[in-house]
Amino acid sequence: MFLAACLTGHAQEDLSVNNYWTYNGIMTNALYETVCSHAFTRLNQRWSYVGGLKSQYGWENRQADVRKLLKEIVGAFPAKTPLNPVITGTVKKDGFVIEKLYFESRPGFYVSGALFIPTGKKGKLPAIIYCSGHSGSGFVYYQNAILNLVKKGFIVFAFDTIGQGERLQYFDADGKSWPH
Repeated sequence: MFLAACLTGHAQEDLSVNNYWTYNGIMTNALYETVCSHAFTRLNQRWSYVGGLKSQYGWENRQADVRKLLKEIVGAFPAKTPLNPVITGTVKKDGFVIEKLYFESRPGFYVSGALFIPTGKKGKLPAIIYCSGHSGSGFVYYQNAILNLVKKGFIVFAFDTIGQGERLQYFDADGKSWPH
């Protein structure tokens, strides 16, 4: 369908995320107006710069500049440590497998999640790290979206964010994670 639209001269759908950022004129707040003004100026500068990148060399230089800036802003990244991954179970479904697992993102700091792997595919597959929104049940609430990606041939790693799913950090008087 996309190829047919291109061949017949139909306009291509604008998939730019830049158009998403708009000023909400309903707000009458000097701080909001000032922050928006600065943000839109910076976004326009970024889009102008990125739009001019035409070579691998240009993109690699941009990547190095961003890394340097991030290091100046947030400091050096911590040293890499062993992840110590543990697969706690495997669930076989029609067309995919789910590996339930956890790993240490930092020593003693565990991240739980599930790796959704399509079956019947050969070679390298594209992968997505899926960070779900806010739900007490973690990524389980978002499984329809995850399974849609898996059925399209993506490997998806969905993890529980802090305070959700298996990473709840609310404890009752007996020291058990709440809700049980």
